[in-house]
Amino acid sequence: MGKRKELAMPKTPKRAGRSPHPNGQFPSQVASANIRSLRALRDLSQEDLAERMRHLRHGWSRATVSEVERGDRNITVDELASLAVALNVAPGELLDPERLGVHLDLGMTGPVRRPLASAWARGLLRITVEGDNYVFEPTLEHLEDSTRLFEWLSMQAKEAR
Repeated sequence: MGKRKELAMPKTPKRAGRSPHPNGQFPSQVASANIRSLRALRDLSQEDLAERMRHLRHGWSRATVSEVERGDRNITVDELASLAVALNVAPGELLDPERLGVHLDLGMTGPVRRPLASAWARGLLRITVEGDNYVFEPTLEHLEDSTRLFEWLSMQAKEAR
């Protein structure tokens, strides 16, 4: 049986020369660091994660995992969803900056502060555009679930500090 051929995936773009805001990271950087952290927390080797991704029908190798974790390779939305399955987390956890202690650079005039960015990644907030302003709104439709209510109240308490 021959070696499985992997499709070439574009390297991480240069982001049009942009650097992240101070104390902030781009979502791709946050995802890379969270993938690395969650893999280590689950005591998985890079080869273990690659095998899980192959089982989910992605042609990943250990080298692919390494490139993703270093931020040298983009991941597709399909791969992000499969990584969430492979790491046993919700997809939003891969974009949540809370574990890293950084703010999130979504391209706005400044970074989105960590508590707001974390709540947004977990679906507790949405960001809407009103004219030239970005408005953070709680997603109250999820509050029937007591766990979501607790998370929302916790996020509100963090913001009040």
